[in-house]
Amino acid sequence: MPEDIINFKSIQIDRTGKCYDLTNMDDLITVCDILFPQDFLNKFNNVHGYYPTKKECKQQIEFIADHSYDKKINPEILIPSNKLLANFYDFIEYISSISSVIGNKLVEIGIGLGGLSYIAKRLGFEIICSDLNAGIFEYQQKWDFLNLKPVYFCLGKSSILSIINSKVDIIYLKAVHFNRRKAYISPKDIGDEHWFDTVEEWLPFLNDMFFHLNKGGYLICRHNYGIPPSLAKKIINKLEDIYKNNISVKFGFSHFELKNCQITDIVINKLG
Repeated sequence: MPEDIINFKSIQIDRTGKCYDLTNMDDLITVCDILFPQDFLNKFNNVHGYYPTKKECKQQIEFIADHSYDKKINPEILIPSNKLLANFYDFIEYISSISSVIGNKLVEIGIGLGGLSYIAKRLGFEIICSDLNAGIFEYQQKWDFLNLKPVYFCLGKSSILSIINSKVDIIYLKAVHFNRRKAYISPKDIGDEHWFDTVEEWLPFLNDMFFHLNKGGYLICRHNYGIPPSLAKKIINKLEDIYKNNISVKFGFSHFELKNCQITDIVINKLG
């Protein structure tokens, strides 16, 4: 297997030379234990120095439950180490469901706690990560613990070429929004105009991302937006008109937006 390819069914994690099949649950649990021993998880919690208060737990869980069919939310999901472990299983399951063999150059936009980029790096991906908070000391301390060096990038304002020097295999975004620092700013705030409401607004962003993918590469946007299905259909038609048989475009719903019929997930595959 070439070094620039990740095979989820045969992946080396440590120096033993043993390969693990991450599509097999027993191997997946073993790899999780190797990557995240309890001592590491304790230090990860300490370096973040954040445990939500009971009031914050209640507020966040009420929000999640209000937007989900699952009304029984465990407050422990908000602990940083538990978020990290959840990211691990979610990332493996999601990416391997798209393709068990994929190129190893990955860009994550909006790294948050840094867990996903750290996970991908440990699995053998070459990582470029970015965040609006890059360069801010309190965040950098946390990323230093994971040996991550995110660069500043504001989604929707500049080309991804500003943070990469060659084409990549995966551009990954999860719960990232356009042109704003905080996710809870009032929609009435003029600095919060992150929503793209027309095909003409979406095309420059999607064209830019698509152009900088290698053949077989993916743009994966998850839980990011609220796009009416009618607009999604127009976007698909326009992209397929431009790129013909060289593109596959899929839109989907996260559990947060099912009841509102708003599309939140975008997966674009560069076929040629």
